[in-house]
Amino acid sequence: MHKKTLEELAFYQIRDEAAAFCVSEEGLFAFQHREPSVNPEEIERLKSYSREWTAILHGTKSNPLSSWQPIYSFLKLAQADGATLEQEQCYALFLFCESAKKVCDAVATASLSMEVKGLEEVTSKIPLAELMQADFKISRVLDKNGQLKDLPELRAIKNCKPARRNCSRTQKIHQRFKSRLRSGIYRACLPCRQTGSCRKGRSAEPHSGHSA
Repeated sequence: MHKKTLEELAFYQIRDEAAAFCVSEEGLFAFQHREPSVNPEEIERLKSYSREWTAILHGTKSNPLSSWQPIYSFLKLAQADGATLEQEQCYALFLFCESAKKVCDAVATASLSMEVKGLEEVTSKIPLAELMQADFKISRVLDKNGQLKDLPELRAIKNCKPARRNCSRTQKIHQRFKSRLRSGIYRACLPCRQTGSCRKGRSAEPHSGHSA
């Protein structure tokens, strides 16, 4: 379908109005880049999703789908062993897990009293067990507002940081000082020991008084 035809049908205007109901930045971006399909089966499938979700919304007191901050940029990193995320990233992932769980629960509850086979198929592809594992781990250290909990383990880490930083700084200074002392230029500038001697402007090692 040509773009001019879509503009005459006000497709893009309607799409932008519908996109305003998206609860996440990534959902908004994806929706704003959707183009109409000419495949009858695809059209019917999307219409069935819409009917089923509308029925769920009418049967619940609040929207099960809650908002979250973007996670796509670090989602692959989070799946790697030993990966480290920033506190804000952990909180964004936590909100996504919570939203996914609420949607899956809403669809499962609705399936007991209405026909929502389309959305059941969609939610069955969500790795809910893995998301709940991540949700549990994050909720151990972050509260519902994304702030660090006052845990003994976290307090211990905070208390260790200054000591480690000072120790590391001292080690670096010590290593640098030793390297300077080993340099011939700096060694020549050192005063001779009382038991040693200086000849022709060069430093001489002190005599031990013993022969080899």
